[in-house]
Amino acid sequence: MAAMNGLCCTVIGHNRVHLAQRRRQQTFGGYLMVKRFLFLLVTGFIFLQGCAMAAGKLVEEVSALEKPERFKPRQVDDIVQKYIAGGISKAKAKEILVSEGFKVTEEEMKKPLDDCVDCEGTVVVARYDHKPALSLMYDYGIVVEVGFRGGNVAVVHGWYVKNAN
Repeated sequence: MAAMNGLCCTVIGHNRVHLAQRRRQQTFGGYLMVKRFLFLLVTGFIFLQGCAMAAGKLVEEVSALEKPERFKPRQVDDIVQKYIAGGISKAKAKEILVSEGFKVTEEEMKKPLDDCVDCEGTVVVARYDHKPALSLMYDYGIVVEVGFRGGNVAVVHGWYVKNAN
C-alpha cells in the first residue's frame, strides 16, 4: 500500500509539473503570437508609408515648387503638360498618371470645361496626396484634370494645393 501511495504521489506530482510546463508554453506561445502580430503591424505600417511616398517625376517636379498657401491653389498646367501631352489616348494618359503615383478616376461633367466646350462629357481626374512619414494627415496635394476630344487628350489642367490643416 505504501508503494501504491508513493506511485500516486509520483503520478500526481508529475501531472502538476507537466501542467506547469504546459502553462508556461501556452503563455510563451501567446507572447510569441503578440510579438509576431506587432512585428507585422509595424512592418505593414512602414510599407504603407513607403507606398504613400512613392512618387514619379511629375510629383517631384511640382513638389519642388514653393508650397501653396492654404485655400490658394497654384496653377501647374505647364508642368503637367510636359507629362500628359495633347493628342495622346485616354488610356495612355491614365496609365501615365497611375505610374506617377496618382489615384485616377473618370468623372461625368455637369457643364463643359471652359476652355474646351466641345470636349467629351467625362474627364479624367487624378489626385496625389502627399503624406509625410509617420503622419496621419496629408499636408499638400496635386490635382490633375484631363479633358478629351475624340478619345484623345484635348486639355490638361493641374493645381498644387495645400490641405486645410
